[in-house]
This record gives sequence, structure tokens and C-alpha cells, in this order.
Amino acid sequence: MFLGLRHGGPEVRPREVGAARRGPMAIRRVRLFDLSGLVALATTVLIVLATGALVHVGRIASAEADAQAVASERALFENVLSGRFRLMARDQLSLARWDRSVANVVRKLDRRWLRDEFFDPLWSDFSFAVNVVVGADGTVLASARGESVAFPSPRPPLDGDLALLRARAVERFMSHRIAVDGGFRQTHLPSARVAELATSGFVVVDGTPALASAMAIVPEDDGDTTLADGPPVILISARPIDAEVVAELGAELGFTDLGFGPERASAATLRPVLALDGRPLGGFAWRADTPGDRIWALIVPLIAAAAVILSGVGGLLVRHIGGLSRRLEASEAHNRRIARIDALSGLANRLEIEERLAEAAARLPAAPFAWIACDLDRFKAVNDTWGHAAGDTVIREVAARLRAAVGPAGLVGRIGGDEFVVLVTAWHDRPRLAILAGEIVARVRAPIALDGGATTDVGVSLGIALADGPGLSPDAIADAADAALYRAKARGRGCAVFAHEGPDPAPVTIDAPDADLAPTERATHVA
Repeated sequence: MFLGLRHGGPEVRPREVGAARRGPMAIRRVRLFDLSGLVALATTVLIVLATGALVHVGRIASAEADAQAVASERALFENVLSGRFRLMARDQLSLARWDRSVANVVRKLDRRWLRDEFFDPLWSDFSFAVNVVVGADGTVLASARGESVAFPSPRPPLDGDLALLRARAVERFMSHRIAVDGGFRQTHLPSARVAELATSGFVVVDGTPALASAMAIVPEDDGDTTLADGPPVILISARPIDAEVVAELGAELGFTDLGFGPERASAATLRPVLALDGRPLGGFAWRADTPGDRIWALIVPLIAAAAVILSGVGGLLVRHIGGLSRRLEASEAHNRRIARIDALSGLANRLEIEERLAEAAARLPAAPFAWIACDLDRFKAVNDTWGHAAGDTVIREVAARLRAAVGPAGLVGRIGGDEFVVLVTAWHDRPRLAILAGEIVARVRAPIALDGGATTDVGVSLGIALADGPGLSPDAIADAADAALYRAKARGRGCAVFAHEGPDPAPVTIDAPDADLAPTERATHVA
């Protein structure tokens, strides 16, 4: 700056001499003229620096906001996808860990039983479009595509992605098997850790990418049935990634324009899909939230104002950068909140409810509580009859009814599909839990209004676990509630079952009062 003022010194000297000759006022005018140049230069530099700094801050803030939004959405997608694979494994386990399955599939292949009691529930209850039973020698014993069942002869060897999936499932079984009198069994693991018993991933079935899960067919934990030495018989179940699966994921995630296709398998894909051997099969992509655009929309007017109004540059800069920071923090807080809330129902999602369960278990035995596992009855029929939009309406209405029934007594969460859980912390005694269970069953079974004036209804089965002793882990509590829920399903559904409390007491089943039920249906049953 000072060099600029001294530039061309010999030329300045005559001006100063002439000014001196014209008197003190002329000298003052020259100095004022030089000072005006300094102010103009300083103002220009300040505007350039302020504008550049604001652009730089805006670029950093918008890029960071966009990156955090995409990272949050990717984390949410991974959470939902992992939950979908866990749900597939859990559904498989209800048939794969069964003495009757061992008797009618492993020891002797009963074709009628396999078709009616094994393949049919996998398709009708769990929507597994493709199911394959693979023998110990790696050949296909039977397969089902929807309701069509085939028993190939001669039995072909399994190939492609399914062969790799089966091989990993065999390894998983061999690492978890234990020797017992008369043979082998699988190590007992709670249903919360069912993913450790299964092998899941993306495969190609009939030319279409699909979600698949494979596990060994094994005896029940408390029976006398055992397996012979050697590789086990494996059940493989798959759901093609079709429009229905994409719609289910989109509804659960709340993403815009979620889609899947082979053409999406590129570096720009938000979630690439790879086969078990690492080759690309396609990818999921959606329109990611980009708060950076909104941040730029706020920054541009500030840049213009800073260039025009020098006197307000400092104040505007501080005030609006502070506003940007608050908006960025609000965006981050919003993204964190979304990651813990189920987008469809508005309830706590699996991540949030499992953390709350772990916190409650850590406070035992000082603060006893109850854990209720809930599973809707006849929900698949609603989807099949009225469509997935009606199914979404049912999920939202059931969520509202569960919140109304539980109130401030606890926290209601949705862990995927038609599965809900309730963490009751206000009290844990059986009488009030029985009343709450009856209230939940009664509220849920009430008719639900759909678009167009139609109505439908669903039921709910409950499994209740009391947590009041020291040393109880979250897995043990959830496993007890799941076991009670399965018993409720087995007793005809629409009821609640308390989990075992002692070595082997009789579980109690509470049916909700309903004027339309027969007296025997309203009674409390003891197993």
C-alpha cells in the first residue's frame, strides 16, 4: 500500500511544491485526496476479502451440510437393510429350528409335508418368493417359486451365487454346532442374535438380483432330536429386488425417488449392491437431501449486500454467518433425529429402542421394567387385498393406537415390517401389564378406516417379559419376550403371553375383553 503511494516519487515532488506555493488549504486538499484513495483502496480490499471469505465459508458450510446429510441417509439405509436381513433370518428360524423339519426334511423327505407345512408358510406368511432346500451333498432336494414346488430328479448340484451362499451357511453351522448324546446340535443363541446363525447377502436368482438368507435346518434346543455328523441340510430363502421390495424400503426410509437397477452400479450410486463374490449387481439410488443449496440461497444475498453496503459488512457477516451455523446445527440435529425415528410410523426405530432397552437393563435391579414384543396378525392380508398404501395406513394407525394405550408409561417403537415393541418403565407388576396388554389388543383390533370409505382390521399378538432381577442382559430380555410372542402366535393369535419367570412355571395368556368373543375366548388361559 505504502509502495503504491510512493510510486513515481519524482513526479509527486512538483505537485507538493506547487501546492505549497498555493497555500495550506491546497496542501490539505491534496492530503484529503490521498486519504480518499486510501479509504477507497481499503474499502475495495475489505469488500474483496469479505466477499471471498463469505464465499469460502459458504462453500465449506454447504459442502459439509450436504456430506453430513448423505452420510446420515446412508447410515439410515444400512440400518434398515440390516434389519431386513435380520427379519428374513428370524422368519426362517421359525421353521428351520424345528424337530418336525428335521424329521420330515433331513431324515426323510416327506414331499407333502415339505410342500404344505414348510414351503407354504415361507411364501404365504413371509413373502419369500424363492425357497430352496439343499442336501448335505450340495444337491437340490426341493425348490419352490411362489406356490409352485418342484422335486428334481435326478437332483442337480447347486450352482452360482446360491452355491456360495450355501457353502458359507455350512461353515456358519459347523462353527456353531456342539456335540451332544446321540449326535450334534446347534449352539443356542437368542433371537436377537439370529443373524449369527444365518448367512445373508445379495444373489442372482433366475436372472434377478435378490436379498437372500441361508441357514441350517436344526433340532430345537430343548428336544431329544439330534443331527448326524457331517454337513447339514440348508434352507435358502430369497426375495427378488422388485418394485414391491423397493416400495417397502422407500416407505420405511421416507426417501425421495428410491430406485434400484443394474444401470445404477456406478461410483455415483448412493448404495451399490455387490454379490457374495464381489461382482456388481446394481445399486440403490435416491434423491439425497442437499441443504447446501438452501445455504447458498442465503449466502448470495449477503454477498451482494456486503459489496454494496460497506458500513454493514461486519455486522451482516457476523449475524448471518451465525445464522448459517445455527441452520447447519439444526440440519445436523434434524438428521440425527431422523436416524432414530421410524419414518413411516413416527415411533422410535430399532436403533433408538435398542439403546433405551440397554439403558434400562443397566439400571436393573434398582429400576425394574417390562418389555413387550408385538406382532400384527393378518397384516399380510391387508397388503394383498388393499395394497401397500393401505398397509402404510394400518401401520400409522396402529402406531397411534399403541402410543395412546401406553401413554407416559413407556416408549413404543417399530423395529421393522409389522413388528412393534413397548418398553414399560412406569411399572412392571403383572396385573397392570395384563390390563395394558388387554387395552393394546382391544385398541388394535378395532376397525381401521381406509381411503375411499373402506375399512379393514388387524389383530396383534403380544409377548411380555418382566425385567426385575440383576444380571439380565438386553438380549436375554428381548429373547424371553420373543419366545412368549411365538407362544401367543401358536395359541391362536390376538392374545398376550407372559414369559417364564422361574425354572419352568406355566406361562399366562391374557385375551383382551371383547363383546364379540365367546366366554371361553375371553378367559385367561394357563398352559
